[in-house]
Amino acid sequence: LAFLCYPGAQANTRAPPVPRSDLYNSWKALAVDQGTVETPLLGAWAEGTGERYGQICDVYRTPQNARDPNFQNEDAFPGCVAIWLSEAQDNFTVGDLPANQQNNFQNTQHYKVSWNYQGTGLKARSLPRAPQDFNPVCYITSNEEGEMTLGYEEGNGDRLLPCPGANGGPPFSEEQLIAANQTGAEGQALLEDYCGACYQSVCSANNARRPRDCGGDRQGGVEVGQGKGDDNVVQMVRQVGPAYHCHMTMADDGACDFVQYDQHEFSREYNMSSAVYCGWERISELQITHCDCTRVAGTANGCGRREGLKMALKGVACGNCNNVNQDTAYDQIFGTRGSKGADQYDGTCAAATDTSLSEEKRYYMEMMCSQGLFCRNNNLNGDACRFHCSLYPSDPKCPPTEEDEPDAEGEATAATMERSLLDAEMTAEDAVVGERGEESDVAGELYGEYSEVVSGGDEQSVTGVNRMGRGRKLLLL
Repeated sequence: LAFLCYPGAQANTRAPPVPRSDLYNSWKALAVDQGTVETPLLGAWAEGTGERYGQICDVYRTPQNARDPNFQNEDAFPGCVAIWLSEAQDNFTVGDLPANQQNNFQNTQHYKVSWNYQGTGLKARSLPRAPQDFNPVCYITSNEEGEMTLGYEEGNGDRLLPCPGANGGPPFSEEQLIAANQTGAEGQALLEDYCGACYQSVCSANNARRPRDCGGDRQGGVEVGQGKGDDNVVQMVRQVGPAYHCHMTMADDGACDFVQYDQHEFSREYNMSSAVYCGWERISELQITHCDCTRVAGTANGCGRREGLKMALKGVACGNCNNVNQDTAYDQIFGTRGSKGADQYDGTCAAATDTSLSEEKRYYMEMMCSQGLFCRNNNLNGDACRFHCSLYPSDPKCPPTEEDEPDAEGEATAATMERSLLDAEMTAEDAVVGERGEESDVAGELYGEYSEVVSGGDEQSVTGVNRMGRGRKLLLL
């Protein structure tokens, strides 16, 4: 069945009034949480058109324009996270976006529970269960003949996979979809059940192990709203359940305002419910798999290895960082050793935050998280390995430096143990530069990706801990 763009598509519709989702309530509560006296938090939740709440997190970047007087306080944390949440019953949904914005709105997946953080649920290298692990995002769409279908929208992936589609899936009829749409909360629950069945079937049929990799053109995948070239395109009829978008920055000096307003509210017309969380590290509270990143105010995107590593160590894969493979990061965050297809790097980024481990073991896991992202092969002179070794010179895989040479008494120098671009003992000036994502004088944003797996992980583990020495401070946490 060919899906083509056509002028007479059915207009975007809304769901009947239904209660707000648990996700809406959870993210809103986090946004308005003021924290404690010891650790005050700042954030904002907005509904409607054209909000500009990013200014709450840092000084508005245009000096000639007055800052909004409602935002009096500066937060104490670098950067921020901005999210947009579209619910099926809202006045503004994904279907109200310009046609060229609808297909790339969904750029992450929210999970309910994950194995490495909650002890059950989502695990890399196996398809998450719906609805136990997460609620998939689905859209009801219409083709050029006006035929309605329900399809699964890949989070930070490529296409919408319709059911039944090229690879089968439950053949929900147009009558079923229309009937469910007209019966309020009961019908909404039924459509969400349909969505879970559609997701599970199309992704399983394609042997997918990540919910963002369930298929392309050959599996019946289509674009929503607008495509390119020979893309098969369908038109939005309505959402099924919440859809969402995440973008963050580690910088201040107006970067949060730029991300929240310029990149999304203004240029993309993201006029659905939204939140700003001051302090980018709060991203770990949202329980999402991916988020896009902007390095500095005034220039969209631009994050690199440094930001991608720091995000992975907070449990989120960067969706647009240069030279950081988001699938590799996903496996190293949500994977578990011993799973089919797993390697020695699976789960290392999550283990680096496991407080039940010793500090030496957590440091080792942090180092392996970086090694797995940037230095899996043996090309130690390559840019990616050089970047990793500049951060973790004590990694036994890294070539010895002059600082590694023993002194006259045969002891390793203190510099070997303490050298790091992201050490907690950076000077205040260096810390500001690091958070803004500017290049350091030791290693800039180097380029290259590698996928080969290092051998001898267990033996290296013992050697690594011994070489690093005891009392080593964790670098990024």
